[in-house]
Amino acid sequence: MSEGIRSPTSAKVVAWLYIILSIFYLVYNIIQLNQLENSSKTSDVQNPQFDEELRIMVILNIVGCALQFVFSLLILIGLKKNSRYCLLPWLILHSLSVVYACKFAAWSVVLLNIPLFVEYAFLAGLSVTGLFIVNSNFKRMGSISRNPEAKV
Repeated sequence: MSEGIRSPTSAKVVAWLYIILSIFYLVYNIIQLNQLENSSKTSDVQNPQFDEELRIMVILNIVGCALQFVFSLLILIGLKKNSRYCLLPWLILHSLSVVYACKFAAWSVVLLNIPLFVEYAFLAGLSVTGLFIVNSNFKRMGSISRNPEAKV
């Protein structure tokens, strides 16, 4: 495996990228929740079931963005302290996000919604790339802890 992928710098770049992305998504979802609250008060035709489902979805997105932010900070802490277990929550979360993104990418193809497919395919690709980089650092940290003299 190439040394560039396994270097801590590449994992730091991934962590900072996801920190920035999670901040933008967090702000976007908070604005969306605020607009949803305001539109449900002023709308003449209301569908309370749809509004409630949309509100739950936006709140879950906010929680997911907050978890992504915290777990990305854990990557930086884990790389600084050489603790591979700080990388584990991020690996678990993004394994689930790949499945989530692939599911919605497939569903958008069924609905013939190409822009949505491109968005979810991009998110799935970004998650897979991040998983590959962070997982290689996770393995590297494990080999260092078992054999400190080994050159990785």
